[in-house]
Amino acid sequence: MRLKTTHLLFAFAFGVGLSIIFSFPAGSSGSVRIDGGGNKGRSAVGRILNPEVGGSSRVVIDTAKHSLTIHREGDSPLILKAQGAYAMKHGTFAIVRKEEDPLWQAPPSYFLRRGLPVPAEGSPAREMRGALGTHAFFLDHERAIHSGAVWNDDVGGIKLSRQDMSLLFDAVAVGTVVEVR
Repeated sequence: MRLKTTHLLFAFAFGVGLSIIFSFPAGSSGSVRIDGGGNKGRSAVGRILNPEVGGSSRVVIDTAKHSLTIHREGDSPLILKAQGAYAMKHGTFAIVRKEEDPLWQAPPSYFLRRGLPVPAEGSPAREMRGALGTHAFFLDHERAIHSGAVWNDDVGGIKLSRQDMSLLFDAVAVGTVVEVR
């Protein structure tokens, strides 16, 4: 018996704190994430996010509302809380790379604020694994959208919750347009 995607959505969308990834058989539309409880009150409840199947994505970061919104063709916008959004420079960017277990390159300000000597540019002493969390998107060499444990001026970029970053990571691809306003 083959279930339709709508049946899966109905069956799992009402779970509390439920997050399931369901893979369809070969020749079908790919893997689908069904999220059902951790985002109460948000449009992500019961949503299917599948970037491999048609449609285009666009991300909008609203610096005044501290939010990040995913716009997908044929789907309702998904609005996420974005810590540090106010510090982003306005403009249009594109996601240049996605990383799992990303490596953060600490800027000179990180060392100077702590009274430490500043390692040379490119030195392994500047590399810090875990500072950006488990997943990150990079808009350029310095700006990242991440799920790190903390956000401050040294780390910068945009910090999302781990769960929201997982949704974003699965929903958008390298090259996705990111508008900061």
